[in-house]
Amino acid sequence: MLVSGKLYSLGSTVIDLCAKVFDWAKYRTTKRAVKIHFLLDHDRLSPEYAAITEGKVAEIKVARKLQLPVGAMPVFDRGCYDYDWLAHLSATGSHFVTRLKQNVSWVKLKNRPASTDPNIRADEVVVFPQQATKDNQRFFRRIVCWDTDHQREFVFLANHFDLDAATVAAVYRQRSQIELLFKA
Repeated sequence: MLVSGKLYSLGSTVIDLCAKVFDWAKYRTTKRAVKIHFLLDHDRLSPEYAAITEGKVAEIKVARKLQLPVGAMPVFDRGCYDYDWLAHLSATGSHFVTRLKQNVSWVKLKNRPASTDPNIRADEVVVFPQQATKDNQRFFRRIVCWDTDHQREFVFLANHFDLDAATVAAVYRQRSQIELLFKA
């Protein structure tokens, strides 16, 4: 059972299989694979949940089935990006941090107070016009952060308005723990 208020990384990895032996494991026309979907508990650095699917199954299909507790904060890459699921997380009391897709149209409603961290280039409240309805504006937070290690800019999307922008960026960097699990 997931404990409320905890940080989780959500991700998946693909394991290639022999097409002639594993014809059931659909992935690509000439390839076969399985995908392992993980929810990593950051307190224990251990998997809280795992599912094995055919390689072609999208991460979001598994993510939608998760029963996250109020206050949980899943951190995930763009593979779990779905406006309705993000709104569901917000509506059920979970917070999230992810990277914003590049081809997304958004409208800035306001700037948030400037960060003391010089690497935070923007902290804004945004909406996605194609997802808004008259009775339900879905407000999100867009944070632009310069990563000195990789010498590039990252743009994050979150629904946690109480954390400072530098903390949101640090939370996303913790997601690398799931990549270490995949390598192990």
